[in-house]
Amino acid sequence: MKKRLLLFNSILLFNFMGCIENIDKLEAGSTNILKNRDSYIRDDHQNIVIDNITGLMWQDNINIKKKWKDAKKYCSDLKLGIYSDWRLPTRREMFSIIDYGKYAPSLNSVFKSYNNVYWTNTVYVKSKKKRIFWSVNSHNGKVFPKYSSVNQSVRCVRVNEKRSIR
Repeated sequence: MKKRLLLFNSILLFNFMGCIENIDKLEAGSTNILKNRDSYIRDDHQNIVIDNITGLMWQDNINIKKKWKDAKKYCSDLKLGIYSDWRLPTRREMFSIIDYGKYAPSLNSVFKSYNNVYWTNTVYVKSKKKRIFWSVNSHNGKVFPKYSSVNQSVRCVRVNEKRSIR
């Protein structure tokens, strides 16, 4: 008889240091990596993607690279659609659009524009001066810290009040 290991309601990932991260311990409602393309609504006219599970609305109209400080300002100044309350996503929010069943890119296929590594607004926990932030690689779904002086891709997000489940 073959022994099988079944893993329910939990997905384990190896982070950049080889440590296991348990995704199901993320904040309630902040992510669901088992989503499929049907949980999204894409507005091609405005180049916005709405995630009906997390209640987040994502920018999907430009491939742009900036240093962290400039990326944060870019998002806060962004006027896209009828909205002006855009911001850099957290690391957990970026996890929510990664499809861990895909590779190159691992970004969910509902998104039309993608670059390799995206900034998040989450400070790397070991940073004393808060100059190092978490980044998410959309090519393979890995997360790692980067100095804020490096140019990386920007994808802005906002909470979609009408569909938020929070």
